[in-house]
Amino acid sequence: MRSSVSRLFLIIALVSQWLVAVVAQGTPGKFPTLPSCATQCLVTAAFNSPCQISNITCMCTTPSLQAEAEECVLRTCSLPDILLAKNGTSTACGAPVRDRGPAYDRMNITFGVISAAIFLARLFFKLFLARTGFWADDWLIVVAFFSAVPSTVMNSRGLVANGLGRDIWTLAPDAITRFAKYFYVMEIMYFTHLPLLKASMLLFYLRVFPYAQTRRLLWATLAVNGVAGLAFLLVVVFQCAPVSLSWSKFFDASAGGTCLNLNAVTWSNAAFNIALDLWMLAIPLSQLRKLRLHWRRKLGIGLMFFVGGAVTVVSAVRLRSLVHFANTPNPTWDELGVAFWSTVEINLGVVCACMPALRGILTYFFPGLVGASALSMDRHSGGAATPGPGLVEVVEVKEQERQRESLQHTVSVCPRLELDLGTGDHATNEAASSETSSTRDSGFSDKSVFDPTKWYVVEQQDDNDESGLVIMREAYPAFGLQGAENPEGDAEKGYARRG
Repeated sequence: MRSSVSRLFLIIALVSQWLVAVVAQGTPGKFPTLPSCATQCLVTAAFNSPCQISNITCMCTTPSLQAEAEECVLRTCSLPDILLAKNGTSTACGAPVRDRGPAYDRMNITFGVISAAIFLARLFFKLFLARTGFWADDWLIVVAFFSAVPSTVMNSRGLVANGLGRDIWTLAPDAITRFAKYFYVMEIMYFTHLPLLKASMLLFYLRVFPYAQTRRLLWATLAVNGVAGLAFLLVVVFQCAPVSLSWSKFFDASAGGTCLNLNAVTWSNAAFNIALDLWMLAIPLSQLRKLRLHWRRKLGIGLMFFVGGAVTVVSAVRLRSLVHFANTPNPTWDELGVAFWSTVEINLGVVCACMPALRGILTYFFPGLVGASALSMDRHSGGAATPGPGLVEVVEVKEQERQRESLQHTVSVCPRLELDLGTGDHATNEAASSETSSTRDSGFSDKSVFDPTKWYVVEQQDDNDESGLVIMREAYPAFGLQGAENPEGDAEKGYARRG
Protein backbone atom coordinates (compact mmCIF):
# COMPACT_ATOMS: atom_id res chain seq x y z
CA MET A 1 0.00 0.00 0.00
CA ARG A 2 2.79 2.34 0.94
CA SER A 3 4.61 1.66 -2.32
CA SER A 4 1.43 2.32 -4.33
CA VAL A 5 0.97 5.67 -2.65
CA SER A 6 4.60 6.54 -3.29
CA ARG A 7 4.24 5.65 -6.96
CA LEU A 8 1.08 7.80 -7.17
CA PHE A 9 2.85 10.82 -5.73
CA LEU A 10 5.79 10.21 -8.06
CA ILE A 11 3.47 10.09 -11.06
CA ILE A 12 1.75 13.32 -9.98
CA ALA A 13 5.10 15.02 -9.50
CA LEU A 14 6.34 13.91 -12.92
CA VAL A 15 3.09 14.98 -14.60
CA SER A 16 3.25 18.30 -12.81
CA GLN A 17 6.74 18.97 -14.05
CA TRP A 18 5.71 17.93 -17.56
CA LEU A 19 2.67 20.23 -17.43
CA VAL A 20 4.88 23.11 -16.37
CA ALA A 21 7.13 22.36 -19.32
CA VAL A 22 4.12 22.32 -21.67
CA VAL A 23 2.91 25.66 -20.33
CA ALA A 24 6.40 27.06 -20.67
CA GLN A 25 6.61 25.89 -24.29
CA GLY A 26 3.41 27.76 -25.04
CA THR A 27 4.95 30.98 -23.76
CA PRO A 28 8.73 30.67 -24.24
CA GLY A 29 10.68 33.16 -22.17
CA LYS A 30 7.57 34.74 -20.67
CA PHE A 31 6.51 32.44 -17.85
CA PRO A 32 8.82 29.44 -17.31
CA THR A 33 7.23 28.18 -14.06
CA LEU A 34 3.98 28.10 -12.10
CA PRO A 35 3.78 28.20 -8.30
CA SER A 36 3.81 24.66 -6.93
CA CYS A 37 0.40 25.08 -5.28
CA ALA A 38 -1.15 26.16 -8.58
CA THR A 39 0.54 23.33 -10.47
CA GLN A 40 -0.96 20.71 -8.16
CA CYS A 41 -4.42 22.26 -8.52
CA LEU A 42 -4.17 22.32 -12.30
CA VAL A 43 -3.04 18.69 -12.52
CA THR A 44 -5.82 17.49 -10.23
CA ALA A 45 -8.44 19.42 -12.22
CA ALA A 46 -7.07 17.97 -15.46
CA PHE A 47 -7.38 14.38 -14.17
CA ASN A 48 -11.01 15.06 -13.23
CA SER A 49 -11.87 16.51 -16.66
CA PRO A 50 -12.45 14.90 -20.07
CA CYS A 51 -9.34 16.66 -21.39
CA GLN A 52 -6.10 14.89 -22.17
CA ILE A 53 -3.22 16.23 -20.13
CA SER A 54 -1.38 17.11 -23.33
CA ASN A 55 -4.31 19.05 -24.81
CA ILE A 56 -3.83 22.60 -23.57
CA THR A 57 -6.56 23.88 -25.90
CA CYS A 58 -9.09 21.60 -24.23
CA MET A 59 -7.87 22.59 -20.78
CA CYS A 60 -8.16 26.28 -21.65
CA THR A 61 -11.71 25.95 -23.01
CA THR A 62 -13.32 23.61 -20.46
CA PRO A 63 -15.27 25.65 -17.88
CA SER A 64 -15.53 22.81 -15.34
CA LEU A 65 -11.76 22.31 -15.31
CA GLN A 66 -11.11 26.02 -14.96
CA ALA A 67 -13.65 26.37 -12.14
CA GLU A 68 -12.16 23.45 -10.18
CA ALA A 69 -8.59 24.68 -10.65
CA GLU A 70 -9.55 28.23 -9.67
CA GLU A 71 -11.34 27.08 -6.51
CA CYS A 72 -8.31 25.03 -5.51
CA VAL A 73 -5.84 27.84 -6.20
CA LEU A 74 -7.86 30.36 -4.19
CA ARG A 75 -8.00 27.91 -1.28
CA THR A 76 -4.37 26.77 -1.18
CA CYS A 77 -2.24 29.59 -2.61
CA SER A 78 -1.19 32.96 -1.24
CA LEU A 79 -2.32 36.11 -3.02
CA PRO A 80 1.02 36.66 -4.84
CA ASP A 81 0.98 33.01 -6.02
CA ILE A 82 -2.64 33.35 -7.13
CA LEU A 83 -1.80 36.34 -9.29
CA LEU A 84 1.30 34.60 -10.65
CA ALA A 85 -0.69 31.49 -11.55
CA LYS A 86 -3.46 33.50 -13.20
CA ASN A 87 -0.95 35.42 -15.26
CA GLY A 88 0.81 32.22 -16.36
CA THR A 89 -2.32 30.30 -17.33
CA SER A 90 -3.87 33.31 -19.08
CA THR A 91 -0.71 33.78 -21.11
CA ALA A 92 -0.45 30.07 -21.96
CA CYS A 93 -4.08 30.00 -23.08
CA GLY A 94 -3.60 33.07 -25.26
CA ALA A 95 -6.05 35.23 -23.32
CA PRO A 96 -6.02 38.82 -24.60
CA VAL A 97 -4.25 41.42 -22.48
CA ARG A 98 -6.93 43.93 -21.54
CA ASP A 99 -5.98 47.57 -21.03
CA ARG A 100 -8.58 50.35 -20.85
CA GLY A 101 -6.22 52.68 -19.02
CA PRO A 102 -5.31 54.86 -22.05
CA ALA A 103 -8.99 55.56 -22.82
CA TYR A 104 -9.59 56.63 -19.21
CA ASP A 105 -6.45 58.76 -19.29
CA ARG A 106 -7.68 60.65 -22.37
CA MET A 107 -11.06 61.26 -20.75
CA ASN A 108 -9.45 62.43 -17.51
CA ILE A 109 -7.21 64.96 -19.29
CA THR A 110 -10.02 66.19 -21.56
CA PHE A 111 -12.44 66.83 -18.70
CA GLY A 112 -9.66 68.36 -16.62
CA VAL A 113 -8.82 70.85 -19.37
CA ILE A 114 -12.49 71.75 -19.95
CA SER A 115 -13.20 72.35 -16.26
CA ALA A 116 -9.97 74.36 -15.93
CA ALA A 117 -10.92 76.57 -18.89
CA ILE A 118 -14.39 77.24 -17.48
CA PHE A 119 -12.96 77.94 -14.02
CA LEU A 120 -10.49 80.45 -15.49
CA ALA A 121 -13.39 82.06 -17.38
CA ARG A 122 -15.17 82.52 -14.06
CA LEU A 123 -12.09 84.18 -12.56
CA PHE A 124 -11.81 86.44 -15.62
CA PHE A 125 -15.44 87.48 -15.24
CA LYS A 126 -15.12 88.20 -11.52
CA LEU A 127 -11.82 90.08 -11.75
CA PHE A 128 -12.09 92.00 -15.01
CA LEU A 129 -15.76 92.26 -16.04
CA ALA A 130 -17.97 92.25 -12.96
CA ARG A 131 -15.24 93.52 -10.61
CA THR A 132 -17.39 92.60 -7.65
CA GLY A 133 -14.64 91.02 -5.62
CA PHE A 134 -14.64 87.49 -4.31
CA TRP A 135 -17.48 86.16 -2.22
CA ALA A 136 -17.55 83.03 -0.08
CA ASP A 137 -18.78 80.85 -2.95
CA ASP A 138 -15.92 82.10 -5.13
CA TRP A 139 -13.31 81.21 -2.53
CA LEU A 140 -14.79 77.74 -2.07
CA ILE A 141 -14.74 76.99 -5.79
CA VAL A 142 -11.11 78.16 -5.88
CA VAL A 143 -10.23 75.71 -3.10
CA ALA A 144 -12.20 72.91 -4.79
CA PHE A 145 -10.57 73.52 -8.16
CA PHE A 146 -7.00 73.71 -6.92
CA SER A 147 -7.52 70.50 -4.99
CA ALA A 148 -8.95 68.90 -8.15
CA VAL A 149 -5.84 69.74 -10.21
CA PRO A 150 -3.59 67.28 -8.31
CA SER A 151 -6.41 64.75 -8.56
CA THR A 152 -6.29 64.97 -12.35
CA VAL A 153 -2.51 64.50 -12.25
CA MET A 154 -2.72 61.54 -9.86
CA ASN A 155 -5.39 59.89 -11.99
CA SER A 156 -2.93 59.80 -14.89
CA ARG A 157 0.46 59.48 -13.22
CA GLY A 158 -0.70 57.43 -10.24
CA LEU A 159 -3.66 55.21 -11.10
CA VAL A 160 -3.24 54.64 -14.84
CA ALA A 161 0.55 54.37 -14.61
CA ASN A 162 0.20 51.64 -11.98
CA GLY A 163 -2.41 49.47 -13.62
CA LEU A 164 -5.87 51.06 -13.62
CA GLY A 165 -7.81 49.48 -16.47
CA ARG A 166 -5.66 46.32 -16.54
CA ASP A 167 -6.07 42.90 -14.96
CA ILE A 168 -4.33 42.78 -11.61
CA TRP A 169 -2.50 39.52 -12.40
CA THR A 170 -0.60 41.25 -15.21
CA LEU A 171 0.99 43.70 -12.76
CA ALA A 172 4.10 43.51 -10.64
CA PRO A 173 3.60 43.40 -6.85
CA ASP A 174 5.16 46.86 -6.40
CA ALA A 175 2.77 48.34 -8.99
CA ILE A 176 -0.21 46.86 -7.16
CA THR A 177 0.92 48.40 -3.88
CA ARG A 178 1.43 51.81 -5.50
CA PHE A 179 -1.98 51.58 -7.17
CA ALA A 180 -3.61 50.82 -3.81
CA LYS A 181 -1.95 53.84 -2.17
CA TYR A 182 -3.00 56.21 -4.96
CA PHE A 183 -6.53 54.83 -4.90
CA TYR A 184 -6.75 55.47 -1.16
CA VAL A 185 -5.63 59.09 -1.67
CA MET A 186 -8.13 59.55 -4.50
CA GLU A 187 -10.95 58.29 -2.25
CA ILE A 188 -10.09 61.05 0.22
CA MET A 189 -9.93 63.66 -2.55
CA TYR A 190 -13.33 62.64 -3.90
CA PHE A 191 -14.97 62.84 -0.46
CA THR A 192 -13.41 66.31 -0.09
CA HIS A 193 -14.38 67.73 -3.49
CA LEU A 194 -18.11 67.03 -3.40
CA PRO A 195 -19.00 68.91 -0.18
CA LEU A 196 -16.91 71.90 -1.33
CA LEU A 197 -18.68 72.08 -4.70
CA LYS A 198 -22.11 71.78 -3.10
CA ALA A 199 -21.26 74.42 -0.48
CA SER A 200 -20.13 76.81 -3.23
CA MET A 201 -23.45 76.43 -5.06
CA LEU A 202 -25.47 76.89 -1.86
CA LEU A 203 -23.60 80.08 -0.96
CA PHE A 204 -24.26 81.37 -4.47
CA TYR A 205 -27.98 80.67 -4.02
CA LEU A 206 -27.87 82.65 -0.77
CA ARG A 207 -26.64 85.67 -2.73
CA VAL A 208 -29.32 85.29 -5.37
CA PHE A 209 -32.55 84.46 -3.58
CA PRO A 210 -33.77 87.12 -1.12
CA TYR A 211 -36.80 85.43 0.45
CA ALA A 212 -36.34 84.68 4.15
CA GLN A 213 -37.95 81.24 3.96
CA THR A 214 -35.77 80.20 1.05
CA ARG A 215 -32.67 81.47 2.80
CA ARG A 216 -33.49 79.43 5.91
CA LEU A 217 -33.76 76.31 3.77
CA LEU A 218 -30.44 77.11 2.11
CA TRP A 219 -28.67 77.65 5.44
CA ALA A 220 -30.07 74.36 6.75
CA THR A 221 -28.97 72.55 3.59
CA LEU A 222 -25.51 74.09 3.90
CA ALA A 223 -25.23 72.82 7.49
CA VAL A 224 -26.35 69.30 6.55
CA ASN A 225 -23.89 69.22 3.65
CA GLY A 226 -21.02 70.32 5.90
CA VAL A 227 -21.72 67.90 8.75
CA ALA A 228 -22.36 64.92 6.47
CA GLY A 229 -19.35 65.72 4.29
CA LEU A 230 -17.02 65.87 7.29
CA ALA A 231 -18.45 62.64 8.73
CA PHE A 232 -18.00 60.70 5.48
CA LEU A 233 -14.49 62.10 5.03
CA LEU A 234 -13.38 60.94 8.49
CA VAL A 235 -14.87 57.49 7.88
CA VAL A 236 -12.93 57.12 4.62
CA VAL A 237 -9.65 58.35 6.10
CA PHE A 238 -9.90 55.91 9.02
CA GLN A 239 -11.59 53.06 7.16
CA CYS A 240 -8.97 50.61 8.44
CA ALA A 241 -7.02 50.19 11.65
CA PRO A 242 -4.14 50.56 11.18
CA VAL A 243 -4.57 53.06 8.36
CA SER A 244 -1.84 51.33 6.31
CA LEU A 245 -4.17 48.35 5.94
CA SER A 246 -6.24 50.52 3.56
CA TRP A 247 -3.68 49.82 0.83
CA SER A 248 -1.75 46.78 2.08
CA LYS A 249 -4.92 44.63 1.99
CA PHE A 250 -4.82 44.75 -1.81
CA PHE A 251 -1.76 42.49 -1.96
CA ASP A 252 -1.11 41.14 1.53
CA ALA A 253 -4.00 39.02 2.74
CA SER A 254 -2.09 38.17 5.91
CA ALA A 255 -1.86 41.81 7.06
CA GLY A 256 -3.37 42.16 10.51
CA GLY A 257 -6.07 44.66 11.38
CA THR A 258 -9.72 45.44 10.73
CA CYS A 259 -11.55 47.49 8.12
CA LEU A 260 -15.02 48.94 7.87
CA ASN A 261 -17.47 47.73 5.26
CA LEU A 262 -16.31 50.18 2.60
CA ASN A 263 -19.09 49.08 0.26
CA ALA A 264 -21.70 50.22 2.78
CA VAL A 265 -19.87 53.53 3.26
CA THR A 266 -19.63 54.31 -0.46
CA TRP A 267 -23.23 53.29 -1.15
CA SER A 268 -24.49 55.44 1.72
CA ASN A 269 -22.45 58.41 0.52
CA ALA A 270 -23.63 58.01 -3.08
CA ALA A 271 -27.30 57.78 -2.06
CA PHE A 272 -26.95 60.81 0.22
CA ASN A 273 -25.33 62.90 -2.53
CA ILE A 274 -28.00 61.99 -5.07
CA ALA A 275 -30.75 63.02 -2.64
CA LEU A 276 -28.92 66.26 -1.82
CA ASP A 277 -28.42 67.02 -5.53
CA LEU A 278 -32.14 66.63 -6.18
CA TRP A 279 -32.96 68.87 -3.22
CA MET A 280 -30.50 71.52 -4.42
CA LEU A 281 -32.11 71.42 -7.86
CA ALA A 282 -35.60 71.77 -6.42
CA ILE A 283 -34.80 74.97 -4.50
CA PRO A 284 -33.77 77.20 -7.45
CA LEU A 285 -36.33 75.69 -9.81
CA SER A 286 -39.08 76.43 -7.29
CA GLN A 287 -37.97 80.06 -7.26
CA LEU A 288 -37.92 80.29 -11.04
CA ARG A 289 -41.70 80.75 -11.24
CA LYS A 290 -41.39 83.84 -9.03
CA LEU A 291 -39.15 85.64 -11.50
CA ARG A 292 -40.89 88.19 -13.73
CA LEU A 293 -39.01 87.18 -16.85
CA HIS A 294 -39.85 86.40 -20.43
CA TRP A 295 -40.30 82.67 -20.93
CA ARG A 296 -37.16 82.54 -23.06
CA ARG A 297 -35.08 83.92 -20.20
CA LYS A 298 -36.71 81.50 -17.78
CA LEU A 299 -35.81 78.73 -20.20
CA GLY A 300 -32.22 79.95 -20.31
CA ILE A 301 -31.96 79.94 -16.52
CA GLY A 302 -33.56 76.51 -16.41
CA LEU A 303 -31.00 75.20 -18.89
CA MET A 304 -28.27 76.55 -16.64
CA PHE A 305 -29.59 74.35 -13.83
CA PHE A 306 -29.85 71.46 -16.30
CA VAL A 307 -26.10 70.99 -15.90
CA GLY A 308 -26.76 70.35 -12.22
CA GLY A 309 -29.25 67.70 -13.28
CA ALA A 310 -26.56 66.10 -15.44
CA VAL A 311 -24.33 65.83 -12.36
CA THR A 312 -27.16 64.00 -10.56
CA VAL A 313 -27.50 61.56 -13.47
CA VAL A 314 -23.76 60.89 -13.39
CA SER A 315 -23.99 60.25 -9.64
CA ALA A 316 -26.73 57.69 -10.26
CA VAL A 317 -24.70 55.95 -12.98
CA ARG A 318 -21.68 55.91 -10.66
CA LEU A 319 -23.85 54.17 -8.06
CA ARG A 320 -24.18 51.20 -10.42
CA SER A 321 -20.39 50.95 -10.71
CA LEU A 322 -20.12 50.45 -6.93
CA VAL A 323 -21.66 46.96 -7.03
CA HIS A 324 -18.29 45.20 -6.71
CA PHE A 325 -16.41 48.04 -5.07
CA ALA A 326 -14.04 46.88 -2.28
CA ASN A 327 -15.09 43.23 -2.80
CA THR A 328 -13.45 42.41 -6.10
CA PRO A 329 -10.51 40.05 -6.70
CA ASN A 330 -9.50 42.19 -9.69
CA PRO A 331 -9.62 45.80 -8.39
CA THR A 332 -7.40 47.41 -11.02
CA TRP A 333 -9.89 46.31 -13.69
CA ASP A 334 -13.22 46.40 -11.86
CA GLU A 335 -12.70 49.79 -10.19
CA LEU A 336 -12.13 51.55 -13.50
CA GLY A 337 -15.86 52.33 -13.66
CA VAL A 338 -15.78 53.95 -10.23
CA ALA A 339 -12.77 56.07 -11.19
CA PHE A 340 -14.34 57.01 -14.55
CA TRP A 341 -17.68 58.25 -13.22
CA SER A 342 -16.12 59.91 -10.17
CA THR A 343 -13.86 61.92 -12.49
CA VAL A 344 -16.79 62.95 -14.68
CA GLU A 345 -18.88 63.88 -11.63
CA ILE A 346 -16.23 66.14 -10.07
CA ASN A 347 -15.43 67.98 -13.31
CA LEU A 348 -19.11 68.47 -14.17
CA GLY A 349 -19.58 69.84 -10.66
CA VAL A 350 -16.94 72.50 -11.33
CA VAL A 351 -18.63 73.38 -14.62
CA CYS A 352 -22.03 73.62 -12.91
CA ALA A 353 -20.67 75.95 -10.21
CA CYS A 354 -19.23 78.25 -12.91
CA MET A 355 -22.32 78.40 -15.16
CA PRO A 356 -23.64 81.74 -13.79
CA ALA A 357 -20.31 83.39 -14.61
CA LEU A 358 -20.41 81.96 -18.14
CA ARG A 359 -23.83 83.48 -18.62
CA GLY A 360 -22.46 86.79 -17.35
CA ILE A 361 -19.67 86.65 -19.94
CA LEU A 362 -22.16 85.96 -22.74
CA THR A 363 -24.33 88.84 -21.53
CA TYR A 364 -21.35 91.17 -21.47
CA PHE A 365 -20.05 90.39 -24.95
CA PHE A 366 -23.31 89.32 -26.64
CA PRO A 367 -26.17 91.18 -24.92
CA GLY A 368 -28.55 90.60 -27.80
CA LEU A 369 -27.92 86.87 -27.78
CA VAL A 370 -28.57 86.24 -24.08
CA GLY A 371 -30.84 89.14 -23.31
CA ALA A 372 -30.29 91.96 -20.87
CA SER A 373 -33.55 92.44 -19.08
CA ALA A 374 -33.77 92.75 -15.36
CA LEU A 375 -34.27 90.12 -12.72
CA SER A 376 -37.39 90.70 -10.65
CA MET A 377 -39.03 88.66 -7.90
CA ASP A 378 -42.80 88.38 -7.63
CA ARG A 379 -43.63 89.76 -4.21
CA HIS A 380 -47.11 88.21 -4.32
CA SER A 381 -45.81 84.64 -4.66
CA GLY A 382 -45.33 84.13 -0.96
CA GLY A 383 -42.68 84.94 1.59
CA ALA A 384 -41.00 88.17 2.51
CA ALA A 385 -38.10 89.36 0.44
CA THR A 386 -35.41 90.11 2.96
CA PRO A 387 -32.09 91.26 1.57
CA GLY A 388 -28.99 89.81 3.14
CA PRO A 389 -25.96 91.92 4.00
CA GLY A 390 -23.62 92.88 1.22
CA LEU A 391 -24.71 91.94 -2.23
CA VAL A 392 -28.47 91.97 -2.64
CA GLU A 393 -28.63 91.21 -6.33
CA VAL A 394 -26.56 91.37 -9.46
CA VAL A 395 -28.55 92.28 -12.53
CA GLU A 396 -27.63 92.83 -16.13
CA VAL A 397 -28.35 96.24 -17.50
CA LYS A 398 -28.52 97.55 -21.01
CA GLU A 399 -28.13 101.34 -20.98
CA GLN A 400 -29.11 103.19 -24.13
CA GLU A 401 -27.36 106.38 -23.12
CA ARG A 402 -24.56 106.38 -20.57
CA GLN A 403 -22.64 109.21 -19.00
CA ARG A 404 -19.11 108.30 -20.12
CA GLU A 405 -17.46 110.45 -17.51
CA SER A 406 -19.38 108.85 -14.63
CA LEU A 407 -18.37 105.62 -12.90
CA GLN A 408 -21.39 105.54 -10.58
CA HIS A 409 -25.09 105.78 -11.33
CA THR A 410 -28.06 105.60 -9.02
CA VAL A 411 -31.34 104.22 -10.29
CA SER A 412 -34.88 105.01 -9.16
CA VAL A 413 -36.53 102.08 -7.47
CA CYS A 414 -38.72 103.48 -4.66
CA PRO A 415 -41.39 106.15 -4.16
CA ARG A 416 -39.83 109.59 -3.97
CA LEU A 417 -36.30 108.39 -4.60
CA GLU A 418 -33.66 111.09 -4.89
CA LEU A 419 -31.04 110.34 -7.48
CA ASP A 420 -27.53 111.55 -8.10
CA LEU A 421 -26.39 110.64 -11.58
CA GLY A 422 -22.85 111.82 -11.02
CA THR A 423 -23.35 115.01 -13.01
CA GLY A 424 -24.62 117.33 -10.25
CA ASP A 425 -28.25 116.95 -11.38
CA HIS A 426 -30.89 115.31 -9.19
CA ALA A 427 -34.10 113.55 -10.18
CA THR A 428 -37.07 112.59 -8.01
CA ASN A 429 -39.66 109.86 -8.48
CA GLU A 430 -43.07 110.46 -6.91
CA ALA A 431 -44.98 107.44 -8.27
CA ALA A 432 -45.07 104.32 -6.17
CA SER A 433 -46.30 101.91 -8.80
CA SER A 434 -44.67 103.11 -12.01
CA GLU A 435 -41.08 103.01 -13.18
CA THR A 436 -39.18 106.20 -13.90
CA SER A 437 -37.23 106.70 -17.07
CA SER A 438 -34.07 105.92 -15.13
CA THR A 439 -35.54 102.59 -14.11
CA ARG A 440 -36.60 101.79 -17.62
CA ASP A 441 -33.22 102.74 -19.03
CA SER A 442 -31.36 100.64 -16.51
CA GLY A 443 -33.78 97.76 -16.77
CA PHE A 444 -33.85 97.37 -12.99
CA SER A 445 -37.35 96.79 -11.65
CA ASP A 446 -36.85 94.73 -8.50
CA LYS A 447 -38.59 96.68 -5.75
CA SER A 448 -39.15 93.70 -3.51
CA VAL A 449 -35.59 93.60 -2.18
CA PHE A 450 -35.69 97.15 -0.83
CA ASP A 451 -36.27 98.11 2.77
CA PRO A 452 -37.56 101.72 2.74
CA THR A 453 -35.85 102.40 6.07
CA LYS A 454 -32.38 101.60 4.78
CA TRP A 455 -29.94 103.18 2.39
CA TYR A 456 -28.49 101.49 -0.66
CA VAL A 457 -25.58 102.13 -2.97
CA VAL A 458 -25.88 101.23 -6.63
CA GLU A 459 -22.55 100.95 -8.39
CA GLN A 460 -22.00 100.94 -12.12
CA GLN A 461 -19.16 98.52 -12.62
CA ASP A 462 -18.22 99.06 -16.23
CA ASP A 463 -18.25 102.14 -18.41
CA ASN A 464 -16.70 100.97 -21.65
CA ASP A 465 -19.54 99.15 -23.30
CA GLU A 466 -23.31 99.18 -23.62
CA SER A 467 -23.56 96.08 -21.48
CA GLY A 468 -22.48 96.30 -17.87
CA LEU A 469 -23.32 95.29 -14.36
CA VAL A 470 -25.16 97.17 -11.67
CA ILE A 471 -24.58 96.04 -8.10
CA MET A 472 -26.84 97.21 -5.30
CA ARG A 473 -25.38 97.14 -1.82
CA GLU A 474 -26.92 98.07 1.49
CA ALA A 475 -25.07 101.01 3.03
CA TYR A 476 -24.40 100.65 6.74
CA PRO A 477 -23.46 103.70 8.84
CA ALA A 478 -21.10 101.52 10.88
CA PHE A 479 -19.03 100.93 7.77
CA GLY A 480 -18.39 104.65 7.41
CA LEU A 481 -19.75 104.75 3.89
CA GLN A 482 -20.06 108.16 2.35
CA GLY A 483 -23.66 109.30 2.37
CA ALA A 484 -24.70 107.01 5.23
CA GLU A 485 -23.83 109.35 8.07
CA ASN A 486 -26.72 111.75 7.46
CA PRO A 487 -29.87 109.72 6.80
CA GLU A 488 -32.12 112.74 7.28
CA GLY A 489 -30.31 114.90 4.77
CA ASP A 490 -30.04 114.72 1.03
CA ALA A 491 -28.59 111.63 -0.55
CA GLU A 492 -24.91 111.88 -1.18
CA LYS A 493 -23.29 111.00 -4.43
CA GLY A 494 -23.70 107.36 -5.39
CA TYR A 495 -26.49 106.61 -2.91
CA ALA A 496 -30.24 106.34 -3.14
CA ARG A 497 -32.72 106.56 -0.30
CA ARG A 498 -36.46 106.83 0.06
CA GLY A 499 -37.70 110.36 0.57
